[in-house]
Amino acid sequence: MKKKSKKNSTPNGFLVAAIWFFTIEILLFTIFFAVNTVVNVFSIIFYCISPLFLAYSIYMIIICAPIIKSNFVKFFSKFRLTKRFITDYGFRTGILSAGSTFINIIYALYNVLVAVLTNSVWFGSMAVAYIVLSIMRVYVVNSNRKQLKTKGVDYAASYNTFKNVGIALIVYAFAFSAVAAQMVIEQRYNQYAGFLIYAVAGYTVYRVALAAYNIIKVRKYKNPILQAIRNINFTDAMVTLLSLSYSILVAYARSADYRFINAVCGALVCFFIAILGIYMCVHGKRKVRLLQNKID
Repeated sequence: MKKKSKKNSTPNGFLVAAIWFFTIEILLFTIFFAVNTVVNVFSIIFYCISPLFLAYSIYMIIICAPIIKSNFVKFFSKFRLTKRFITDYGFRTGILSAGSTFINIIYALYNVLVAVLTNSVWFGSMAVAYIVLSIMRVYVVNSNRKQLKTKGVDYAASYNTFKNVGIALIVYAFAFSAVAAQMVIEQRYNQYAGFLIYAVAGYTVYRVALAAYNIIKVRKYKNPILQAIRNINFTDAMVTLLSLSYSILVAYARSADYRFINAVCGALVCFFIAILGIYMCVHGKRKVRLLQNKID
């Protein structure tokens, strides 16, 4: 009887897919009506039913998430590489960080090219900041790759990497301070067309929340290299959040003077990055010294 009731409580796949499809269609029509300020019987109906469909779709996502995850893991566990990606946290972190590193390198090269062609101090400062970030990422991803080849964790080498990343973060704090200063003095910022700024804002908040969650999660693995990777990701997310806040203030502050707020926020982010780097230097150096004393 218990098995039968459990089976009956499982949502029908076709019904769930249909609900999600209709929810997307209703939301698209609702956004269209809102953007074009359409007010008629149909638009009012869509305004009323869209929150209901959205709420029920979110509820179905919560219900179906464990089933989807179970089927996903079961299917990809059949393959050696994807199975390791799912089960090995260090390997998964390294692969995802390698992707972020590649994007950083491309963006750094783009800023270098634009700075050379336009003789722009702004793009030059951006290039320097992203070059430092790219070097950090390449270094820590390579250290993680070497660690994955060995059995266990070489704590002396790992804490040395942790310390070196801390030094790089201090350099990055100074490099990014030049970018933040130009945002305030010359009022340089990223511009987003139309409603794109809302999508960027949502993605940025997600990145910051995920980075904060990963910093807490990685502690249980007691791996300094993985902690260094997560610290870099959180730093990058905070910088992205700062850049977005500049763009939002410029877009919606209108005639208000927002330079003081931007200056304070920029100084706080740079100060946070520098303090994080100093902590990593001190903590990493102390751990390396303790490990060497044990060996002696």
